Amino acid sequence: MSRSKECFKLLVIDTEKKGLSSPDYLNRFIVSLGHRAMSTQCDFKDQKPRGVTPKSDADFCAVMFDLFHSGQIEDGILRSIDYRGRSPLHYAAAYGVYDVCKFILDRLVRATNAPNGMSPVEEALLWKDVEGNTPLQLAVVHGHATITETFLVALNSNGRMGQGDHLLQELLFIAVKYQHDDIVRLIFSASPFVKPHPRSGETPLHVAAQIGREDYVKLMLENMTSFEASIDVAETLRGWTPLTTASALGHVEIVELLLQAGASQAVLDHRGWTAKEHATFRGHFSIAKLLETPQALDPLGGPGGAKSGTVAVNAFQSAQEAYVIMNLGAMQSNKQTTTTALNCLSSDFDSMTRQESFSLVISTVNEGARILQLPVLDDGSSPLVFPIKNLSDARMDFKLYQHTNMAGRIRDPIGYGTALLENTLSSCMPNRELLTRTHSVSILSNKTAEFMGTLSFTYVIANPFVGISNAPMHPFQKESRSVQLVGHRVMSFSKNTWIFIRRDAQVTKDLVPVIYHDFSLSESGTDVPIHDVNLKQVGSCFTALASVRSQPQFLYAGKYVLPDKPAENSFQRKSRSRSLTREDSGVAEANARLQHTVDFISKGFKPNSRGTFIQSPFATLEDLLVKLPKDLGFVIELKYPRLHEAADAGVAPVAIEVNAFVDAILDRVYRFGQGRTIVFGSFTPEICILLSRKAREYPIMFITNAGKLPISDREKRGASLQVAVQFAKQWELTGIVLAADALLLCPRLIKYVQNSGLLCASYGLVNNIPENAKVPHLNGMWEKWVSTSYKEKIVLTGNKG
Repeated sequence: MSRSKECFKLLVIDTEKKGLSSPDYLNRFIVSLGHRAMSTQCDFKDQKPRGVTPKSDADFCAVMFDLFHSGQIEDGILRSIDYRGRSPLHYAAAYGVYDVCKFILDRLVRATNAPNGMSPVEEALLWKDVEGNTPLQLAVVHGHATITETFLVALNSNGRMGQGDHLLQELLFIAVKYQHDDIVRLIFSASPFVKPHPRSGETPLHVAAQIGREDYVKLMLENMTSFEASIDVAETLRGWTPLTTASALGHVEIVELLLQAGASQAVLDHRGWTAKEHATFRGHFSIAKLLETPQALDPLGGPGGAKSGTVAVNAFQSAQEAYVIMNLGAMQSNKQTTTTALNCLSSDFDSMTRQESFSLVISTVNEGARILQLPVLDDGSSPLVFPIKNLSDARMDFKLYQHTNMAGRIRDPIGYGTALLENTLSSCMPNRELLTRTHSVSILSNKTAEFMGTLSFTYVIANPFVGISNAPMHPFQKESRSVQLVGHRVMSFSKNTWIFIRRDAQVTKDLVPVIYHDFSLSESGTDVPIHDVNLKQVGSCFTALASVRSQPQFLYAGKYVLPDKPAENSFQRKSRSRSLTREDSGVAEANARLQHTVDFISKGFKPNSRGTFIQSPFATLEDLLVKLPKDLGFVIELKYPRLHEAADAGVAPVAIEVNAFVDAILDRVYRFGQGRTIVFGSFTPEICILLSRKAREYPIMFITNAGKLPISDREKRGASLQVAVQFAKQWELTGIVLAADALLLCPRLIKYVQNSGLLCASYGLVNNIPENAKVPHLNGMWEKWVSTSYKEKIVLTGNKG
């Protein structure tokens, strides 16, 4: 816009003479003023546009005043409506052009009242466009505090406003939702009531709790006390109170404020869930521990009568083809990555003449495309699966399409991008890959090839396994309804004590599965990962430590000591009794070697080091499958390295290629595990996906801490019981194993897992406490993973019998 007053005057007069009733030329000019103001006021990153100041467009208003005063333009154009149902006041309010808003209101004051008795000012301010938005609402939505205040003063002068008026309540909802602090304070000072919305039943307190604004909650709670408003109002749709909302969304500070204000913890929502169950279900343990469990809850109510509605992906149709499994966005919650960083989706992108939406078409070479509406969720809830015939030229093609109200989807894409799915490490490091699976692809304009933005995605390729069987899932996981004890790090074995033992399997550099729990081989005196050493190197490390200790020890009073007597029915050689307070010099030597490793520095000891807590000699997976009794079941946890473990150890985030890792373990199981009951499990979602592809005849359990603190693994698909169940259902896994703390906090969640068609198991030191064992048993737990020591084994054996 040249902003020439004379040109503008001629254009306006000419349009009027032609009898054009559309105010588009005026609306476009108002929008241009707003865009200019926003561009000049948003030079600083954190500064939000607040509209044109009262003096910035005085020239324009002077021209308009002259035209209207001389009669060259009729006042009616200021009240004309375009195809979106908007008047010039709508656009001036939305784009923050204060001078225009003030000018229009001043002209409308002189007009006659409408047939319905409303004043022209009131009618203009409350006129709803086709989307149901009034100029007053648009001013609030876009955060123009000065214009909002001007509009409210104009309505009040017409006798329209009153304290507690429903219009002010509506505006307060909007201001809180969009977090415009100045307008929140402005409206709250005029109407400090916090009333439920007439349709949704929500109060502004619900909205503040939803978005996590502690300051808004404080402001409302102070005034609610003054006016004796209810803090426990339940919204209509789900029956959630503000406390339920804050608990479900993980806003711990707001939960504390609501509890201090006397919010009830006994309120059940429409499905019978408590606030504590919502917090636990979604992995918010810090909140769950603040809340109490209401008395006399129906065991089959709430989560006890609910189930997940997630549908299986049904992805792997052919045993001979490879598949790529992709999720948009990063699957690590600590990744500062935007799923769709596209210019056309930014908040600054706007169009006055048409409404637009966008879709993304994703495809591989010669395979069917998937269409997604943007924006999308990046929580792993919608994986995309594509077959790949030729791994050497595997790629993903992305096409961005534009949609309009008038024409639907435009035929040609407006942007495109291609990502090659190649392992960049394979050329220099065979059977290696990066642990960082998040990738970005640039989207370029289809017409100009200019950069439009980026898309991020996470993927894994599932190759076929030669020994795979198409037999149905092992019947064991559906028929067993009694509680099963799974010994973790068991020192001794008795047929009447343990039905299963759990072992952690990792893979060495030369692709040999070994039994080892920790990420790094600290016994070497360094933080070298297991996958960076070969079998002989691992074996030589433990051969050197073999003379350190021939009997299991325990940490007692800060020292490593020996038990009074050996464990009964132990496979290990019995040694003579020693004093409980005698310190072993060999252990001191081993500890001296470990003292500079990550585990020892953080804990002061290495609990899994040979010669200390675990007496068993170093073993491979093949050793266990061949040498242990066949009637002893195995729970094999595939301990694939995780990103946070590499970061903690300060080593490169590189590991065995995930297919090679799984295939090496399955090869030993298929060759030496026949006739033995075997259950697979893993914390790594990609491992579980590959197992569901390669080993469907075995039970597969997804392991998750379900949000238990402290949280080190930021994997979104295991961040809570909710998403863990969803993931297990998607990939048709047998069940989930979660930190027992979640089930002790809310026992009814056990039935939720079972009702969803999954087995429910738990792990953790709290499983060693007999009193805790009663709750899962009564609720039908399938198995418990017990970390054992000599004393704890005896206690649990007695309870089991």
